[in-house]
Amino acid sequence: MCELVLLHGFLGDARYWDAVHLPAVRPTVAGHGPSPWCPEGNFSAVVEQAAQALLFDHPVWLAGYSLGARLALALALAHPARVAGVLLFSVNPGIEHDADRRARVALDEARAKDLEEQGLEAFVDTWEKLPLFATQRAVSPEQLAVQRARRMAHTTSGIAWALRTLGLGQMPNFWPRLPRVACPVVFVAGELDVHFVEIARRASALVSSSVLHVVAGVGHNVLLEAPQTAIDIIAKTIHEARP
Repeated sequence: MCELVLLHGFLGDARYWDAVHLPAVRPTVAGHGPSPWCPEGNFSAVVEQAAQALLFDHPVWLAGYSLGARLALALALAHPARVAGVLLFSVNPGIEHDADRRARVALDEARAKDLEEQGLEAFVDTWEKLPLFATQRAVSPEQLAVQRARRMAHTTSGIAWALRTLGLGQMPNFWPRLPRVACPVVFVAGELDVHFVEIARRASALVSSSVLHVVAGVGHNVLLEAPQTAIDIIAKTIHEARP
């Protein structure tokens, strides 16, 4: 038995994983969707509440992209006996220096305020122009239109909550805990996303049972930019994990 839980990224939704034709639980991450779940508490408290809904009595595999990958890593660290392994697409295990953390918290607060003042459409316009997503210009207009429609299906209040509660500055620094991860970890990063490739290489070196895939010719969103490669990585990992 090898259940799979798929966690989408910031501004995404459960349909992000539609191309992955495997039996899986595809939840909507907190703060997202037309009727968002926005529980009280900090990042770790949200992870604990998510664990109650997503983790079972037997271990499951978790796969996540970006924000979803950070949540998957948090779940694996908090509940090692209930997680069989994790696939982490474009993950950041945390901010290591206090000054950088304060700067990120301030940035996400500024983004949340801009979102509340200017509305979701203006926020998405700005988000899509971030250098992190520049490689998506090679993606077809039809695919980008689908992605934008999904981003526009959220609520202003829910996404502002996600920025303030699930942002990287709010997440604990998991770097010191990576050597204690006992389950298999698959790190995936796009070759053109240089910063996240370096993060993935460094993180993979700290986890005893890890595999690193650097996907050629793509950036941050590997599933969007190289869907078949991402699907093959997931399918192969889950197939090999089955008894």
